Amino acid sequence: MGDLSIPIECQDEMKKYKKFWTSGNTTKFQHLQITDYTLEKLALGVMCVLAGVKIVNFEELMKKVVLAGLDDNAILKKFRTNKIEAEFWKLCEKQYGYKEASPTVSKFMVTMIVTYTDTLAEGNIPKEWKAFLSVKHNDVVVFVKNLMNNEETKAIYDDIADRMARELNVTNLIMRIPLEKVYKESINFIE
Repeated sequence: MGDLSIPIECQDEMKKYKKFWTSGNTTKFQHLQITDYTLEKLALGVMCVLAGVKIVNFEELMKKVVLAGLDDNAILKKFRTNKIEAEFWKLCEKQYGYKEASPTVSKFMVTMIVTYTDTLAEGNIPKEWKAFLSVKHNDVVVFVKNLMNNEETKAIYDDIADRMARELNVTNLIMRIPLEKVYKESINFIE
């Protein structure tokens, strides 16, 4: 704690992750250059090191987690091993409004994509999707747009979006939307 200039108030938090504090991880943690420690920043720093993120930034961490896979996610396994996964999901709730009894990256992405779609459709999404909406529209839109428009991530985002479209039964639900509504929305989109 002294070497990293971590205040005494964070001692209990550090102890929770005692498996993490090996010499290699401690050096990587030090390279994050955290200056004003809080319990949340300490946990985020641990997560960033485990995920291979070089800065303390939750959006970058989340992108890395999503890119690690929807089902068999190596980063989440590291989080579990280091007893920090619950903190990760708390940060997902705080940042993106995602809260689930049994959270997964796949369910997280459903929430993100449905919420993004809802903003584009001005609230006119199928009622079956309303349960997936997040209240943090702006943060969700920024995250999804960054995934969609980034050269490194857009192909993976497209694969995820295709999978979510199948799971959400998009084709059948879109068929229920009146044709004039689709026409009006496409004209507005083109303009």
